[in-house]
Amino acid sequence: LHARLAAGFGIDEQRVWSEYGMCELMSQAYAQGGSIYRSPPWMRVQIVDPEALDRVMPDGKPGLLAITDLANIYTVSSILTEDLGVGRGGGFEVLGRFPGSAMRGCNFLLETS
Repeated sequence: LHARLAAGFGIDEQRVWSEYGMCELMSQAYAQGGSIYRSPPWMRVQIVDPEALDRVMPDGKPGLLAITDLANIYTVSSILTEDLGVGRGGGFEVLGRFPGSAMRGCNFLLETS
């Protein structure tokens, strides 16, 4: 997709950004020219073991994305998603949805188009 966008706009692929966010969060994570997302300092993304949610997975091992967003002042600041991800050196990569979970948001739109 990034290559098609870059070619269509006549720009280098490194200038194509992706955003990871959801309506439950005030903050977003961004990936520049690739699939490794970086979040702002006030938003922590952890990859947790789906079988033991209190266990944080080491870099390179997949798990569920657990997000704490301190910008959510007047609402819930931590959520557990059904998105699979893997830690990558201070950032994270989204691998898709947890098996058996419903498609939602942009995932749903992408799958149905």
